[in-house]
Amino acid sequence: MKFNIDNPKHVYVNAKGQELSGAFLQQYGDNWVLQMAIEQHPYLAQFCHSSLNSLRICTYRSVEDEEITILSAAIRIGHEGSVVDNLHAGGGLVGIDVETGKLGHEVYDQYANRTTILNDIDFAHSNFVIPEWNRIVEFCKQVVKLNHHCRLIALDITLDKDNQPRFIEWNVGGYGFSFWIPMMTGITSLGSKTDEIVEYCLKHKKI
Repeated sequence: MKFNIDNPKHVYVNAKGQELSGAFLQQYGDNWVLQMAIEQHPYLAQFCHSSLNSLRICTYRSVEDEEITILSAAIRIGHEGSVVDNLHAGGGLVGIDVETGKLGHEVYDQYANRTTILNDIDFAHSNFVIPEWNRIVEFCKQVVKLNHHCRLIALDITLDKDNQPRFIEWNVGGYGFSFWIPMMTGITSLGSKTDEIVEYCLKHKKI
């Protein structure tokens, strides 16, 4: 839920006209988080101005040498008018080349239906490249180093208006890691580390 400042009244209101107040938050008990919205980089905002268009970057920390590898990446783009970018709310998914940061030419919805146009943008005839891609990759690796318990982590990242990578959240576990996201864009979930991971799991499986 997003609140915007209503300058004449000097209060924050959501799309339903509800004011942000202590009374409003009380209805959720202690199950809420209040934080300032990130103002994203203009390059990312061009895909959808109403939502934060986040990068889903899947990482793996090797069981052999602790090296962190970027397995896959994609950008989630909101449907114009929506404040969220997830596919289940009508958004789209576009794959990203992990070496270059270049966007693919196809857009996928939550059912893996494929198109080339979203929010009147023709991805088939465009050559979009995520700004500061190398910095974003290094930023992801630094974030992953902070988690000593999980080797497969899917990060949600964005680039803010000041050209700085921003960490939104990390996703772990079978569902959280979202193995289906890279597969939807035609990329294997575990990439070049598939054999290493399979071999490790076979050796350490619980019988």
